[in-house]
Amino acid sequence: MHIYGTSMGSFIAQELALNHPGRVRRMILDSSAFPTHVGNSTKE
Repeated sequence: MHIYGTSMGSFIAQELALNHPGRVRRMILDSSAFPTHVGNSTKE
């Protein structure tokens, strides 16, 4: 699937891609900022 996310939607799109990498083919993020922590995506 192709995903487009704007502002808060870009964070939701990132979460979707992280949780279901096999389903996301392309992703466009618009007006997003680098979060300090997104779900369980931080690696130690």
